[in-house]
Amino acid sequence: MIVSFSGIDGSGKTTQARFVSKLLQFHGLEVHRLHMIQWTLVNRLSPLLRPGGIPHARHSRACSKGKVFILVRQFVSFLDILRFRVFGAYHSGIRRRVIVCDRFFHDLGVQALYTGMMSKRFESLYWRAVPSATIMILLDVPPEIAQQREGEHELTYYQTKRELYLERAKSWGAIVVSGLEREETEQRVAQIIRDYLERNIG
Repeated sequence: MIVSFSGIDGSGKTTQARFVSKLLQFHGLEVHRLHMIQWTLVNRLSPLLRPGGIPHARHSRACSKGKVFILVRQFVSFLDILRFRVFGAYHSGIRRRVIVCDRFFHDLGVQALYTGMMSKRFESLYWRAVPSATIMILLDVPPEIAQQREGEHELTYYQTKRELYLERAKSWGAIVVSGLEREETEQRVAQIIRDYLERNIG
């Protein structure tokens, strides 16, 4: 069983992942909580692959280097997907163990779209390759609230990324949980988890 939390920066992914981990443990399940940014190779290797940032496209040599970086990044993204499939298969084979993902491949994909690291052609291939979570929750908060919570970017950053998430949420099969207060979100998330457990685990 895999439970994943996605959403813009400041939407409460880490808070809800911790909350659900405790809830599942209360129900007698073993939980392995995974922070995808720390776990994936593509994020750990990006600073090494891209020293000094993405080259400016108006210089042909720099543009060529930028294309190579994007291709390498896409290859490593697929390697991460393969690693996770093996990782998930191992843990799913252990009775009553749940993987709770703080962020998921959908977040990595949206970030790549936002930064221009993913072409439209690659995007459709990427989404088809991404493994499915048993329960995928997209935490949707207004960009203004997210900016107040996280405060590291301009408002347009949160607005643009929120649009990218919402445009794709249905095709991902995500359950969209909208709310402002943590308690309200926790109640909705807890109900989703309990409903699933009652139907499938008992």
